[in-house]
Amino acid sequence: MKRSNYLISVLLVLTVLVTACGSTTAANPTPSTTPTTAAKIPSPTNTSVVISSPIVGTYSLTISLKDVASKPELGPHVGKWTLTLNNDGSDRLRHTDPITDALIEVVYGTYQLSPGQVSFTDDTCVQLYGPDAATGTYNWTLQGKTLILRTKVEKCSIRQLVLTSHPWLKV
Repeated sequence: MKRSNYLISVLLVLTVLVTACGSTTAANPTPSTTPTTAAKIPSPTNTSVVISSPIVGTYSLTISLKDVASKPELGPHVGKWTLTLNNDGSDRLRHTDPITDALIEVVYGTYQLSPGQVSFTDDTCVQLYGPDAATGTYNWTLQGKTLILRTKVEKCSIRQLVLTSHPWLKV
């Protein structure tokens, strides 16, 4: 009986592994300046890091046409944005399309904190701007429910626009 339970367990594990690894999605999707759906965004490796900081949480802001007036190529990024900083070091940037009201996951990456500083790393900026744009570093302050990010080092103009156009309000 023990041997059959063992075989069933092995078969279940193999089934899960084959299902998880059997994706037909391309490893390196074609770069695009328009938001992609969540299914095409690679998930960062989950770590055992647990971040306990008042910065952890979900925030929102709205980017207006006025915010992108000097950079028309950033026009598709007008609308409501949501930033989620999870306690496992992962982050998500979601955009609500102002025309369709559809929620689009644009970035799923990781972040690292140090006193007064946060660094964001994601593949989306690499696809758009090259490997030097993988990580952007910002100074941060939290005033009540308001998160303010100021650029320290950044080579991804879209990430910079979204993260610094306005203060983020914790929801």
